[in-house]
Amino acid sequence: MELDEPEPIVTENEVSTPAAIVLADAEPLPNIVLGSESWHAQVPEDWVPIIARDAQKQRRQNSQGPFSDAYLSGMPSKRRKIVNSAKPQGSLPQVITESVRQAVTATGLATAAPLEAVAQAAGASAEIQGAYRSLLRTSVQASLRDNEDFTPERFPNAANYFNNTQ
Repeated sequence: MELDEPEPIVTENEVSTPAAIVLADAEPLPNIVLGSESWHAQVPEDWVPIIARDAQKQRRQNSQGPFSDAYLSGMPSKRRKIVNSAKPQGSLPQVITESVRQAVTATGLATAAPLEAVAQAAGASAEIQGAYRSLLRTSVQASLRDNEDFTPERFPNAANYFNNTQ
């Protein structure tokens, strides 16, 4: 029994060939100098611009958002512990204090000022707490606006909380 190749889908304004299916919303292919990178020799020439375009698109993608609690609950317990250990824990002052501590340590500036004093002062600062709340509210509002699964009628408390300025 011989399998037939599937027929390409063609609308009245499109021309499609099995070798090159063009998506209507695809970005144009970038101009590439063949051989300018070592990997160009490893793939067929007509693939190089496509791979370069895809690599550019991947670099522009947003980072993965945090996993929902529902998603995490379906994970094995060991994996769930690892993911949850990376989440900020505690009250807002504790979260800010720990975040500042991690940021200062990561930059190598821990020797420039007394780290604990700076972290504690940042955590206790009403201005920083207010800015944190404002940034959180703005970020969640943008996420809710872009989330096709969110409807204010289905989640009235979330809609009320994040759409009111406090």
